[in-house]
Amino acid sequence: MQLAARHWQNIDGAPRSSLRIRTRTDCNFATGAQQGRPAPSGPGTSGLTCDDPDDQNVDALLFDTVQDGFLAGYLAAGMTKTGKVATFGGEKLPTVTIYMDGFYDGVQYYNSKHGTHVQVLGWNESTQNGSFTGNFTDQTAGQQLTQTFVTEGAAIIFPVAGTSGWARPRPSRTRTPQPAARR
Repeated sequence: MQLAARHWQNIDGAPRSSLRIRTRTDCNFATGAQQGRPAPSGPGTSGLTCDDPDDQNVDALLFDTVQDGFLAGYLAAGMTKTGKVATFGGEKLPTVTIYMDGFYDGVQYYNSKHGTHVQVLGWNESTQNGSFTGNFTDQTAGQQLTQTFVTEGAAIIFPVAGTSGWARPRPSRTRTPQPAARR
């Protein structure tokens, strides 16, 4: 088996990657929307992607992210001290919203088992509407959403937004520091 990686720029400037696996047949592989689709396939070649395929020779490798999101939501609901948690996505894509669905479901399940009322900001599973940065790389948009959720009382934020989710809330300037407790 031979492996050959290939990297190029997409029309919008986003990097794309392809991994060519040479066995008895050729296979191009690309991971995630930001890495693009596998290189165009011709007769005798095939492709794999982690997103929805757009080529008859390309298959999708999808995993059940709703389960991961569920566990994160359950844990967040159990850890929050404010009774609020939040989530946001990069773009409104099925591979993103299913993660957000899982997070929402995990919080709701925690509520039903523990008699709590933890609120999810940024996503409504029944309407499939919520907060998105518009892409997976805009850290400023991620920072703004994060800050909004913190201001609204969310103690834990679950981004499904690529590098947009790397944002950290800025400390409030109106907060008065409390003296450290003596031992």
